[in-house]
Amino acid sequence: MGKICIDCGRDWQEGRKSCPFCKGIRRGSTQILSSISAPAEYIKEVVRTLSPYDIRELTDNETQIMHGLLGIASEAGELSDIAKKFLFHGDTEPLDWMKVLDEIGDVLWYIAVVLAAMGMPFETVMALNIDKLQARYPDGYDVKQSLHHKE
Repeated sequence: MGKICIDCGRDWQEGRKSCPFCKGIRRGSTQILSSISAPAEYIKEVVRTLSPYDIRELTDNETQIMHGLLGIASEAGELSDIAKKFLFHGDTEPLDWMKVLDEIGDVLWYIAVVLAAMGMPFETVMALNIDKLQARYPDGYDVKQSLHHKE
């Protein structure tokens, strides 16, 4: 994955077909966002930014997992709030895709916190999820199967 500049992200948000991954030279001041090429590298950066814990009588891993799980719920709530305001509060502005991506990044950060505490690579979770979906929908998505599948 290449670096993504903020200006290109704004262009993408506004529906312009220009340079979504900064393949050309941009004029003016452009802040370059970090480039993370692998999930393991991302987890390493997440762990670097974790705060120390001192609550309850949990192991460090249990506390880190609880922090991550509650953070996922909190950030998912922020995403839901964006959708709610867009759909039901009469907002006439276009959906702020950069804000959506910002919140998705926060969800991803908390997922990485949980996976780091569990010693579980992203790739394993992705493979487990695909296996579950292939078993549930062997011929692709089906409404009946979605309503009557085993958990």
